[in-house]
Amino acid sequence: MRKLYLLIVFVVFGSCEILPTAPTLIAPAPEYNGSPSIGFEYDNSPTFQGYIRFYNRSLGMKSFQWNFGFSQSSGSPSTSSIGEPKIKFPGNGFYSVTLKGTGIDQNQYSITKVIEVTNN
Repeated sequence: MRKLYLLIVFVVFGSCEILPTAPTLIAPAPEYNGSPSIGFEYDNSPTFQGYIRFYNRSLGMKSFQWNFGFSQSSGSPSTSSIGEPKIKFPGNGFYSVTLKGTGIDQNQYSITKVIEVTNN
C-alpha cells in the first residue's frame, strides 16, 4: 500500500517569509509555445497581513531572480530565486518588483511591474 505524506515548510529569510500555498482564483499560465517568455501576477493575501503572493507566468525559463523593491533591515535588497514566492512587505504602498530569468535558449529576460500592497 502506498502512503502519501504532506510536508509543509516555513522558511524565514530576514523580512521575507515563505508560506504554504492556498487555493487562488488567479488564471492558469498560458501553454508553452516554444518561445521563452517572462511574466508574473500577484495578489494581496486575504489571510496573512502584509503578504503578497506572486504567480510566475514565465514559460521556457530555467532560473529566476526576483527583486521586491524594498531593502531588508540589513540594508540588502529583498530578493528570492523561488519560482512563486510569498513575501511580507514592510507596509502598504507601491513597490517596483522585477523578475529576471534565464531562458532555455540561454537569453536573459526581465519584467518590472509596480505593485500595490493594501493589506498591511
